[in-house]
Amino acid sequence: MRNLFAILAAILLPVSALMAQLEEAPTQSPEKIKELAKRNTDRLSKELMLSEQQYREVSKINDEFAEKAISLNEQRKKAIQEREENLKKVLTEEQYNKLKSERKSRREKLKERRKARNK
Repeated sequence: MRNLFAILAAILLPVSALMAQLEEAPTQSPEKIKELAKRNTDRLSKELMLSEQQYREVSKINDEFAEKAISLNEQRKKAIQEREENLKKVLTEEQYNKLKSERKSRREKLKERRKARNK
C-alpha cells in the first residue's frame, strides 16, 4: 500500500507542478510567435552561415513550428477557460475568490524568484 502511495505521489506531484506552470505561463500573441520564428531563422543563418536554400528551408520549418505553437496556445487558453467555468459552477464565490487570490500570490512569488535568479 505504501508503494502505491509513493508511486502516485511520484506521478502526481510533477504533473500538478506542470499544470500550475502552464496555468501561470504567459501566452504569446500569434504575431509575437511568428516574429520569434523569424528572429530564430535569422540568428541561425548568421551563426551557421546558411545558404539561401538552407535559409528558406529553415524558415519554412520555423514557420510550421510557429503555427503549431499558435494552435497549442489557443487550445491551452480554451482549456483554461473551460476549467475556470467549471470551477465557478462547483465552488462558492468565496472559495473561487480565495483560489484567485492564491493564484495571484503564486504568480507574484514566481516573478520574484525569476528576478532574483536573473540578477
